[in-house]
Amino acid sequence: SADAAKEIKALIAASTDQVGKGVRLVGDTGQALTQIAGSVGEIDGLVAGIAAAAQQQAAGLASVSTAVGQLDEAVRRNADLARESSDAAVALRTEVADLEGLVARFRLADEGRRPEPRHTRQDPSLEPRRYAGGGRY
Repeated sequence: SADAAKEIKALIAASTDQVGKGVRLVGDTGQALTQIAGSVGEIDGLVAGIAAAAQQQAAGLASVSTAVGQLDEAVRRNADLARESSDAAVALRTEVADLEGLVARFRLADEGRRPEPRHTRQDPSLEPRRYAGGGRY
């Protein structure tokens, strides 16, 4: 019976030792889970930051796309205006040629004479002014 008591005492000591190791393992597991939860929180913050940056980039790309579309439209309008200007210049050149042809048909009776000026009087504003005392100023 003394042997049995020793054996029971050894079993109790081994059991107590095993329970102590189990308690330490549970504590270590709790700490590991706490660290994992903290890491998951950090990862969540990083993923949220990446998502926000991607959203900003998408907005920036949309702005660039809109600006490129506006530039494309402006270039198209300028090309249309240049074509219209070119067409107008060609039409004007044709009209000038037609007008020159019409003017060439006219013959003046005295082609060799120089026309006289219509106004032979001097412009009164160019004459010297006189004041009441009789002199000029």
